[in-house]
Amino acid sequence: VCVRMGMLAWLRAQSTGSAVGLMVTASHNPVADNGLKAVDPDGGMLAQSWEAVAVELANAEEADVATLIETIAKKMKVDMGATPAPDAKVVIGRDTRPHSLHLASLAIEGVKSLRGIAEDVGV
Repeated sequence: VCVRMGMLAWLRAQSTGSAVGLMVTASHNPVADNGLKAVDPDGGMLAQSWEAVAVELANAEEADVATLIETIAKKMKVDMGATPAPDAKVVIGRDTRPHSLHLASLAIEGVKSLRGIAEDVGV
């Protein structure tokens, strides 16, 4: 799921031409409940129009991910072959939980799989 959300965040960054954030955190939940929070360029939650897409991508069969990414890109009018907008990137942060670094690395892998730009800001 972290790889896929990295991919989705890059598509969102490309669609807005701005930085999008991913935060690896469980907030107030137990350590084992770490997850990702997506942050839109305005600092708010991921746009409502992208929520259903995120759920669909998270729940897709592995064999369907590449096709689904292409479908999402077309639906959201993202040219995956275009040169990235100057400010488009995915900024990835994490909390101090033991496995957060690994989960952040997986999200970065997802961004880079689409030739995206990821900035790891650490803890």
